[in-house]
Amino acid sequence: MPGLVPYVRQGPVSYQVVSTVLGGQLVQPDTGGAVKTALANSVTVLGVALHDAGVRTSQDGQTVANLAQNPDYLAVGYGLDVRVTYNTAAALGQLLAADATGQVKAYTAGTTTYDAIVGRCTEPLGVAGAGTVARARIGPNL
Repeated sequence: MPGLVPYVRQGPVSYQVVSTVLGGQLVQPDTGGAVKTALANSVTVLGVALHDAGVRTSQDGQTVANLAQNPDYLAVGYGLDVRVTYNTAAALGQLLAADATGQVKAYTAGTTTYDAIVGRCTEPLGVAGAGTVARARIGPNL
C-alpha cells in the first residue's frame, strides 16, 4: 500500500448526545453510538466536549429552541491540551481520571485502574483544588 488517508487527525469527532453535555466535560459512549457525560473512573472516555450540546425536544427540527446554540451533536476532542474543570488538586505532570460529573481528578494508583487514565495535568503551577479551570492534555500520547 503506497499510502493512506487517516479518518481523523486528533479530532474532533462528532457524536449525538443522549443528555445535556457542557463544554469541557469528559464524555463516554452510550447506547446507539451516542455519548453522555463520563462516569467516575470510566475506562471508555472518548475525549472532551468542545461545546455545549443537548437532546432535541422535537423530531421535526423546527420547534427546537436555540438549536444553533445547543445542538444535539457534539464535537469531541482528544489528543489536545485544553482547559477543563478539576475536581481535585493536581500537580504539573500528574495523571488524571474522570470523576462522576465529567470533570477530571487526580489519578491515584491503587484506587483507580490504570486504564481509567484520561490525561495529564499541564497547568504550569499545578491545580490548587476542586472547581479550578486549568489546562490538561486529554487523550492519547499523554
